Amino acid sequence: MTEAAAGRPLPAISEVEGSNIRAWLGERRQPGYRADQILAGVDRGPATAFADLTVLPQSLRADLTDAFAFSSLTASRVVATEGGGTAKAVHLLADGQRIESVRMSYGPRGAPTRATICISSQAGCAVACPFCATGQAGFGRQLSVAEIVDQVLFWRRQADDPAAPHTNIVFMGMGEPLNNTERVFEAVRILNDPARLGIGARHITVSTSGVVPNMERMVDELPQVNLAVS
Repeated sequence: MTEAAAGRPLPAISEVEGSNIRAWLGERRQPGYRADQILAGVDRGPATAFADLTVLPQSLRADLTDAFAFSSLTASRVVATEGGGTAKAVHLLADGQRIESVRMSYGPRGAPTRATICISSQAGCAVACPFCATGQAGFGRQLSVAEIVDQVLFWRRQADDPAAPHTNIVFMGMGEPLNNTERVFEAVRILNDPARLGIGARHITVSTSGVVPNMERMVDELPQVNLAVS
């Protein structure tokens, strides 16, 4: 019986470690190199479902569909400015919570050369800064590692070249990142991992309202990642 059949949500593939995927493949007598093919298809391709990973045998694609969720975002709606330079997505999560992410593109019209993705770390926010609409709506819950990473993957799959990493990732969407420290730090590591999304640490910024103990921890654990105080 699959986890979904048992009433439990499937783990999203975006937060499953490569070693765990290899172990899962080994249980099915599949070669270890399939893990690299799976992660390349998920992290750097235009696929929107395991069925699109045609480099894999059909039976393996079916097994992946039974064992993992391709994305933790169950639906997304995008609204773009005229010309498409800036676009906002509202993402629906499995439990009905909604979060937002934004992509901002820069460069010549029709051929942007740089992009920044602004992502959320919580559904809602408990800080309630007076200048922020998110805080006025209250706090929903912490986002999982997958729900954070999948926002970046969503925009990467919208790009003309999904294998080309976006220039910058900023944690400036919904929520206070340093009140969800463990998951945000793990998401940063996945975003930065050369074997995964490969986004340079200097191109990742975590924005905080000033959670001092976790700011100090971030300096120790993620010294090359940018820290912004708003």
